[in-house]
Formats: sequence, C-alpha cells, structure tokens
Amino acid sequence: MIDTRYLTDVFDSLMPYIRENYDTVNQEEPYYMYGTIKNITKQLKEKDKGEFKYKKYPLILLIQPFSEDHGTNSSISYTASPRVSILTPSEYNYNSPERYTNTYKTILYPIYKLLLKSIERSNYIYTIGGVNKIDHEKIDQLNYGDDQRISNIFNSFLDGLDFQFNNLNVLPNLYACQ
Repeated sequence: MIDTRYLTDVFDSLMPYIRENYDTVNQEEPYYMYGTIKNITKQLKEKDKGEFKYKKYPLILLIQPFSEDHGTNSSISYTASPRVSILTPSEYNYNSPERYTNTYKTILYPIYKLLLKSIERSNYIYTIGGVNKIDHEKIDQLNYGDDQRISNIFNSFLDGLDFQFNNLNVLPNLYACQ
C-alpha cells in the first residue's frame, strides 16, 4: 500500500496501468517525474549525461508546487489541484497538422486518455461518473517551450499537453481500496 499523504506517491501509483497499456512490451514508458520546473530541468540534463539519455520521453510531469485542501471532508484525506504535463519529442519544423498527426494523435492523446482512466481506476483517488467527470482543463502546447512563458526550458524540441486538475479527492489510507 502507498502512503496517500504524498500526492507524488499517489501519482506514481497510476503509472503501472498506464505503462501496461501504452508500452505493452517493455512497460517502461511513459516515464514519470515530479518537482519544480527548475528541478525537473536539472534532472533531465543529468539524464543526458548518462545511460538514461534515451529514457526520458514520453514523460508525465507532476509539477510542483500544487495545492492541497485538508480538513474539508472527513472521508477524504485532502483535495488536490495539481498541474500535470505530458511531453514527447517532436520536430521543430513540423507545422500544426504534422504535430497532430505525428505526436498528438499517436503519443500524447493516448497517454492522456490512459492517465484519466488510471485516475478513475485508482484505489487512492475518489472519482464518480467515469473519466468524463474528472474535472480538469487541458491545453495543447504545440512546440512546447517555444513561447514567451516557458522559453524552451527543457532544451529540446517537444510537443506537450498541459492540464490543471481541479479537486482530485485523495482517500486516506484507511479507506483506500486494496
């Protein structure tokens, strides 16, 4: 059993289902990291120096800081509203239709759907009404990092999805299903 006091562990518990259904042979991808953008950038640069150079993408990021509301419901440990990104390598010169054909429809959207399904199936996150009822806002970030806000922080040509979850209800270990 995981310790649901830590949202990072709750998200880590979602990865096996995603990997089993996305990377059916090796069950390694997508990779998962959490931390601040600065910390994640540092970790990715470290991977470039070693044997894990090619084991970075596709990548699910749980970006910190994120908010947790505690004490609002006795059957819920806390309600979290994290920002998550899914990133994959792309070609800088792709136009928008090429990006949707080569990265969004084949890599990013399938991982996104698996992440939602994994949240719905989770023993640690309380959901009701299926994947369509998981409250979040999604943004397609074509040529991720090529805007003023991010300015290519990961030093790679990436496409990505950013989303903000709203009010994920994390169950206390006492109620978490086994």
